[in-house]
Parts: sequence; C-alpha cells; structure tokens
Amino acid sequence: MIYKCATCGKEFDALWPDLYRYRRGGTFLCSWSCLRKYDEKKGSGNMARMKKDGTEAKRPGPKPKLEKVEMPKAESWVDKLPKEDRAAIAEKNRQEIEKAFAEDGLTVAPLPEPMTEIWTLGAEGYTTTAIKKGGVGEFYYDKKHGTIDWENEYGEEISLLPADWVRLGEEIPKMLKLLGVEV
Repeated sequence: MIYKCATCGKEFDALWPDLYRYRRGGTFLCSWSCLRKYDEKKGSGNMARMKKDGTEAKRPGPKPKLEKVEMPKAESWVDKLPKEDRAAIAEKNRQEIEKAFAEDGLTVAPLPEPMTEIWTLGAEGYTTTAIKKGGVGEFYYDKKHGTIDWENEYGEEISLLPADWVRLGEEIPKMLKLLGVEV
C-alpha cells in the first residue's frame, strides 16, 4: 500500500502496515528522521513518548530529589558484649559443632593456643617471621589466613592450619608403615 509521509510529503510503500515501525497511531512517516521531527512538533519542543502501538504514553511527574543519608556503622550484638561473654558464646558454639560432628562419626581438631610470647633470635626490635631447615625447607606463619606455610627447596608450597600440621605429624608414621617404607 502506498502512503504519504506526514512530515516531508514523500510517497513510500508499506507492505505490512500493522508491522510498520515509523508511525504514530494512523500517521505513517517515511524514515526515522521524519518520525523524530514529527515527535518534536507534536511534543512542543520535547520528544513525545510513544507506546509500541503508536499512541502517546503518559509522561511521568517530576523525579523526587534523593538525599544522601549517612548510615550508622553496623555493629553486631555480639560485639557489644563483654569479652568473657563472647568467649562463652564461642565455646558453646564449638561444643554444639563437636556434638553435631560426633553424631556423624567425625571429630573436630582442637584450636591452637594463641601465641602469648614472641621469641626473637637476639636482634633487638626484630621479630622472627620464618624458620628454615636445610634439606627440609622454610616455614612461616600467614597471619591473614591463619595457616602455617611450608615451602620446600624447589619452591613448592603447602598451607595448612596449625591443627592440621599436628594431625599430619601423627599420620605420617602410620602412612609410611602402611606403604612399607623403612625409616
């Protein structure tokens, strides 16, 4: 079907008028630029908002102004308790976890004792952060992850929790015996 553009007057063909994109209601336009000009004219300087069916959409009202609100720092109810109460809660939680593990036939490794004393090797103001044994490798404490890391002489590294190192020390002789290794 042949139509005449409502903006520029150019004649054009729209094979499927119900699917034609450049129209507003029953008004057909030849191109995107003519559609924009038509919208500007109808919208009195502003682009008119249209629905997909070509009818004009309702304009929203003015946007509310947002104010910046300072949020108080989130603090856990546990942080507000005295240290003794927090320790009691932690111990109760640990007992509940141990009980749940025991029901499944598992055990929980004991927590390592917190370090209360730092030994130095005679250098005033310095702290020992790693130890090295020739033929074995280097050990150091990773505070961020709470692990003891071992790096062998070839650069390979293993990180385990202190309790896991203790457990590994107990298991190695058993593994060697099962593998038939004489030491």
